[in-house]
Amino acid sequence: MAFVWVSSTAQENAPPPRVMFNVDVGPPFMLSNSLQRQFLRGLILVNPSLSFRIGRRMYPGLDLYYGVWQSVNPYNFKDANRDVVMHHAGGGLSLGYLFKTPSRQVDVFARLVGGFTEIIFSGVAKGVDTSVFVNPENRRFLNSFFVGPSLTVFLYLDEDQKGAAGFHLGSRFLPYRLSREDLYLNKESSYSGTPDAGPSLFLNFGISFTYKFGKRRAAVTGEP
Repeated sequence: MAFVWVSSTAQENAPPPRVMFNVDVGPPFMLSNSLQRQFLRGLILVNPSLSFRIGRRMYPGLDLYYGVWQSVNPYNFKDANRDVVMHHAGGGLSLGYLFKTPSRQVDVFARLVGGFTEIIFSGVAKGVDTSVFVNPENRRFLNSFFVGPSLTVFLYLDEDQKGAAGFHLGSRFLPYRLSREDLYLNKESSYSGTPDAGPSLFLNFGISFTYKFGKRRAAVTGEP
């Protein structure tokens, strides 16, 4: 009985595996820049990350994300079916910390992420009045740095705490602003009076999937 108790205590106090792969999936919601908030609706954002444990609970790592937004009606353009799509493709570095909870089946992972984003607009020239905008470009390419916090709740699927599903809440801040000129929105458009000042801030909420690679190493001493 004593041997079983010591083995169980060592397993609980053992540090988690050193490599953690995580994917967050959910729709993004624009919070700032009125033009973006009214003209575009978030479809999907995918955020994979790979982290490496340092110490017991600190996880620096690599972060990628890809997001898609699509324009909404009304337009009041020549082409009523005008469809503008905004793509975000970004990557950078992250620093996370794993918070333990009283339950062995639940942990909370907090991260701060920063990096660079390529912003691509497609379908911009469709339905544009060429008498007002000469030689409009169908694609626009912009770039910006980004920074943002995130919080993920791990709901472990096994006793070794290697696989987990859960919930994710995060935000991204980008200093660039989307202007009406970038989208060829003239005085005839429904957005002619929509303010376009201010940076970009969006929120993403969705589900999370995590897997920790490697075996949990048994603790030699009963560290907390």
